[in-house]
Amino acid sequence: MVDYNNALTPQTGFLVSLSSRFSNFSDEVLIDFYQPILGPQALGLFYALKANVTKNPVISNRIAHTHLLTRLNIDIKQLYQARVRLEALGLVRSFETSDQLGDVVVYELQPTLTPQQFIDDDLLSVLLLEAIGEHSYDSLVSDSIAYQYDTNKLEAVTKSFFDSYHINQNDVTKLPDTIRESRQKFVVSQANEHDILPQSDFDFKLLLQLLSSQPIDTDKLLSDRQLIENEHLIYGIDEPQMARLIMQATSLTNNQLDAKQLKRIISASYQQVTTNNNNQQLSNESIQADELKQLSNNEQELIKACQSYSPIEFLQTLMVQKNGFVTSGEEYILRDLIGRKLFAPGVVNMLIYYVLQERGQATLTKNLIDTVANSWSQSKIKTPVEALNQIKNHGRKKPNNKRAAGGSYTNRRQVKEKLPDWAKEDYQNTEQKATPAQVAQLKAQIEKQRKQQSREG
Repeated sequence: MVDYNNALTPQTGFLVSLSSRFSNFSDEVLIDFYQPILGPQALGLFYALKANVTKNPVISNRIAHTHLLTRLNIDIKQLYQARVRLEALGLVRSFETSDQLGDVVVYELQPTLTPQQFIDDDLLSVLLLEAIGEHSYDSLVSDSIAYQYDTNKLEAVTKSFFDSYHINQNDVTKLPDTIRESRQKFVVSQANEHDILPQSDFDFKLLLQLLSSQPIDTDKLLSDRQLIENEHLIYGIDEPQMARLIMQATSLTNNQLDAKQLKRIISASYQQVTTNNNNQQLSNESIQADELKQLSNNEQELIKACQSYSPIEFLQTLMVQKNGFVTSGEEYILRDLIGRKLFAPGVVNMLIYYVLQERGQATLTKNLIDTVANSWSQSKIKTPVEALNQIKNHGRKKPNNKRAAGGSYTNRRQVKEKLPDWAKEDYQNTEQKATPAQVAQLKAQIEKQRKQQSREG
């Protein structure tokens, strides 16, 4: 298997093929909907790959990655990061093999979604909204429906197939050999293992019970179930909190949940959303007791903190301890990372801890997050314990070792023994609660900093 750190080089071969559904691809949708999220390098890589599609592709006709690097004027690391973004958004699927000539990567180009499918996708639509802003987002949606007409209230008079064409029933039930053989020639790729988000522990039945006394259309709630569970996964919002947010986003005229409004409310108010249940496990992988026994007490407390907080809440709490606040850019970085469906929330939290505490960074930066995430993904990190051991192992490497995975967190010391107060197990029992006046003062300071940053940015 091709490993970026060891085998993917400018000389590694590649081949480009098209999905059997690629006839649905739209350049207009790619530019309008995908490009703001992809960025210039990933967009350029997609079109460079598309330019290298040939009829009847075979492995022996491979091309070296040097061709792509020269065309795009980037290095192999930048190419890999662009490829990962294309994969995350479902535009490219990558497959690897080897033969006597060396390693080969087969890039299978996928079609774009329709505008409606893109908007209906919870993660993609939120990323697009964050990238281009509400005004541009609304304009894009308006342009997409500009030529549509609501025919639901009209009488349907369209004739069926058999009203116009008459085919012998025997010909339909017993297809000619030519047709059956032609169908077998199409290659249908298996589902991508990352196409489905990790299962959450959100109790949707409880949510329906909490809203049962409210004038809310239950059918609409059921149709938006994936959105609700995705928002729970990203923000760690529990069932009672979600019920309150849904009531705020429900129209008083038709009693239906406005999914678009729910996204906006959650995005705008997540800093006030707190999780009272510190034992919440979200969709984290279970950790064996033997794994924890090998860690120090402080390290065990750190693991528990990573398992107990949602990524947004973890970042927010850590930033408050540092007398800072979460920026909209950091929220976007987390959404982008979670949207790739690589890690459970506990692992994402350990990544946040590493960057802010171990590396001493003031904020999360996309390049560093992507670099470490790439390394951890290739190392198949599944739990925060495995992530912690990865950090410690790299911390033990010698100064002259330049081949550390990820290339950006070598020569680091082991995890700091001093944890933030909030990460300690007895934190809630020992800390005195802030007074309403102190809370109001803190909120005012954060809002002042946010407005100042907005003016400067």
